Amino acid sequence: MGRMGNGFPLLNPGMHPSFPSLLLLTLIAGQAPLARAQAPTDAFPTLEELAKVRVIAASKNLESTLDSPSSITVFTRAEIRRMGLNSLSDLLNLVPGMQALFEPTEGRDNLLQGRGTPESYGQSFLLLLDGQRLNEHYTGGYTLANRFIVLENLERVEIVRGPGSALYGSNAFSGVINLVTARHLNDLTLEAGTFSAGRAGVNLSGGSGSFAYSAFLQATRDRGYLYEGAFDRYHLQTSTRDPRQGLDALANLEWGQAFLQLRHTRHHLEDFYTFRRLDDGLNSDRNSQSHLRVGTRLELSPRLTGTLALSTTRTTWTYEGRLALQGSQPAELLHGSRLVHDSMEATADFAYALGEVHRLNFGASHEQAWIPTASILSNYNPISGNYVGPYTEFTGEDYRFVENRRRSLHGVYLQHQARWSERWSSTLGLRHDKYNDVGSSTNPRAALIYSATPTDRVKLMFGTAFRAPGLGDLYDRDAGVTLGNSKLGPIRVNTVELSFQHQGSGWQGGLTLFDNRATNLLSSVSLPNGDTQVENVGSNHNQGFEMEGAKELGEDWLIRANFTQITHNETLDLPDPTAFVAERYGAKRFGSIVLNRNFGDWNLNVNGVWRDEIPILPQDHPIWLVNLAVTYQWRADLRWQLSALNALDTSYATTARGSGLGLGPDGKAVREVPQRGRQLKLSLTWRF
Repeated sequence: MGRMGNGFPLLNPGMHPSFPSLLLLTLIAGQAPLARAQAPTDAFPTLEELAKVRVIAASKNLESTLDSPSSITVFTRAEIRRMGLNSLSDLLNLVPGMQALFEPTEGRDNLLQGRGTPESYGQSFLLLLDGQRLNEHYTGGYTLANRFIVLENLERVEIVRGPGSALYGSNAFSGVINLVTARHLNDLTLEAGTFSAGRAGVNLSGGSGSFAYSAFLQATRDRGYLYEGAFDRYHLQTSTRDPRQGLDALANLEWGQAFLQLRHTRHHLEDFYTFRRLDDGLNSDRNSQSHLRVGTRLELSPRLTGTLALSTTRTTWTYEGRLALQGSQPAELLHGSRLVHDSMEATADFAYALGEVHRLNFGASHEQAWIPTASILSNYNPISGNYVGPYTEFTGEDYRFVENRRRSLHGVYLQHQARWSERWSSTLGLRHDKYNDVGSSTNPRAALIYSATPTDRVKLMFGTAFRAPGLGDLYDRDAGVTLGNSKLGPIRVNTVELSFQHQGSGWQGGLTLFDNRATNLLSSVSLPNGDTQVENVGSNHNQGFEMEGAKELGEDWLIRANFTQITHNETLDLPDPTAFVAERYGAKRFGSIVLNRNFGDWNLNVNGVWRDEIPILPQDHPIWLVNLAVTYQWRADLRWQLSALNALDTSYATTARGSGLGLGPDGKAVREVPQRGRQLKLSLTWRF
């Protein structure tokens, strides 16, 4: 597998402390924080500043992370910029309970794991942009068209860990990710790096009177990392690259209480494992998403406020590759698919304050989704099997790879929050969603919070969530993979959490225990005629804990760390022995650490991700992935940054599901998808 070599030597317990030991030292370190020197512009925040950050995703009300009725992690713009990361997936690796390692075959982010359950396409996480859903309904996930979500225009990223269907409906199963855009940035960034990489991005904002605008535009491209000795089932090549290019644009307009948001993102990948096969010069994956959202904010009385919004979204996905070499057929089988997914959504959200003690949130939504295009690209007729010569797009109704069905759904929710005394507060919520194709789902939530001191909280939380089957799960036709099943119902999960949190002047820490019980899982099952079909079978039970801490260790020193242990993870009642078993595809122990040091105009940031071995990879080993960023504030308006992603050039892989990448010399499925090595970047940001 080329880069699949030995692990990072710091994992030798005889030479260095283990990761849990490092986290424990972080939580109990007793140094008092010293006075800070004057920090440069957009300096890494202090613990006091982090404690003041307010989040909205947990309850749809602005509140501190300490008082929110959920387990929640937040990253500010200043933190994100200092870490020098490329995309949202890099950032999610720093969240307790989550792993987000890129696996590009068929658009999957295969190890987007939430508390022990890795999911394809990010199906179990709901992605929001300023409250707008970005998940599409073909897969139910968000990574099909949002594989490389950029971070340069965000004010903060909020990650709710655990169920969120009581507020947001489907896909808020393992968590909710809310991207909050920045509205007051004016800067230009130019970047160059290894792999012939380049990036140019600009943020603009301004306004007059009641009118305000903000805009963001960024273009990226690179030649790709060189993988030597990569596995190829056809033995056509022994090396490959993974070139990428992308364009991201966003505009926000506000006039009084009215608002409009326009977003477009487009990315193109080539050569790497399309259809789990290598074929440089032929493999291609192009995806895009555009949305328009308009609405108005309402102030109906001093106590009653609300938001009405209407949005429309289009997602496109085209991928092409070689399915088979020339054999008894006259030519190699070239194959691809082009999908267009449209949706429209209307939402109404209201908040009503009943005195100083009680607060109600309530609202409703209606959404329509459909797939106007689902055509097959091939040099063979998909129905007759006859060779047609030129590569052709088959657009007729008979050639669709997913049936032309329209999804209609609506939901209503009600939430009550109360502060009963200085020590006790509670949250109760309920949402009902009804689909025209998969039935209904009603999901409650409850949270009881005890304030032991002004800086300490004990939270007991319960919630249920669901994930509706995607249109592909329901209506996929035989494309050589899996048949859809129109009789599917939602996947369901019950979650109980107990959390202890502290936010003091010198350190912050938390411990969260969780228990998840999922039923009605979706799995591919073999049929008597040899086909496979999606069915609701099986259940999963997982338990574990998350530790997190942050501490100022001295003048201008800050450390953040977390560690997750999956103590129990078991999938039961699967009739097919080849079915996907979640516990085999994710590590049971993993964590991260961020070290930040300010030196006046200089800033040093080291962030690392650690995980234990993944059971289904027979030659896997624990790994450290370390990133490094050095920032120099040259002038008040100019900033340089030199960063190194995977700075230690660690060899590691993510897992290919299903049949893997093909059969190795030993006749066993090869599942190791190699990942990029060290990447260096130098950027200049001009603030105007």
